[in-house]
Amino acid sequence: MEVLHRIKNWLAALFRHTRKNSDLEEEIEAHIAMRTEMNIKAGMQSEVARKKAMKGFGNVENLKEDCRDSWGTRVVTDLIRDLNYSIRLLWKSKSFTAAVVLTLAICLAGNTIVFTILDALLSPPPIPQPERVVQVYDVYPGIWG
Repeated sequence: MEVLHRIKNWLAALFRHTRKNSDLEEEIEAHIAMRTEMNIKAGMQSEVARKKAMKGFGNVENLKEDCRDSWGTRVVTDLIRDLNYSIRLLWKSKSFTAAVVLTLAICLAGNTIVFTILDALLSPPPIPQPERVVQVYDVYPGIWG
C-alpha cells in the first residue's frame, strides 16, 4: 500500500508541478510569516522582524530546490524542459534542423545495414540440422574437358 501511495505522490508531483510549486511557496511564506510574527512579539519592528526571519530561515531558493529534488521528479522535469528548448531551437533554425535530420537518417541507415549484415553472417543457417550440410565438388578437373 505504501508503494501505491508513493507512486501516486510521484505522479501528482510530475503532472501537477505548478500546483505543487505554488503550495511549496505558500508553505515557505507561511513559515516566514510565523517567524516574523514571533519576532514582532519579541519587540522588533516589522521590517527588521521580517529580515531576521528570512535570515534565520536560510536560502529560500536552495530550500525549494531541495524540496523539488525530494519529490523525485527532477530528472523527468529537466528532460521535458530540455526537450522543449531543443524543439524551439530546431524550429527557429530550419537549415540546422535539416542537417540534424539528415545526419540522424544516415547514421541510422548505416547502423541498420551493418547490424543486418552481421546478423546474417553470425546467425546459424535457417535449416534444421546445419551440421549435416555437405559440399559436393569435382576432384577430377581434367575429366570434363
